[in-house]
Amino acid sequence: WIYEASYAITQADIDAGEVVNQATATGTAPDQSTVSDLSGLTIGNDEPTVIELCQNPAIAIVKTGIFNDENGDACSNVDETITYTFTVTNQGNVSLSNIIVDDPLLGG
Repeated sequence: WIYEASYAITQADIDAGEVVNQATATGTAPDQSTVSDLSGLTIGNDEPTVIELCQNPAIAIVKTGIFNDENGDACSNVDETITYTFTVTNQGNVSLSNIIVDDPLLGG
């Protein structure tokens, strides 16, 4: 017999870089005894099937700024401010953690 099934890859699978899986075939003999075997790449090999998954870590940052004309004179003056907005996105296929935005002008 030949069986075929599809599995939907999860984010956890991609983060792990692989999918490790093993099936079990079980049958009942005419004498009602049960026989079983774990899957492997060949008969007699019970090693799990390992499918390697590509990992593509990538990050992007976009920085925009708006001048705040606090005194309303339409001209920049000392101590007026600029508000910056940082948009950081995960451009890859793996989860990212400990994201840090460092801007030396703003003190790190």
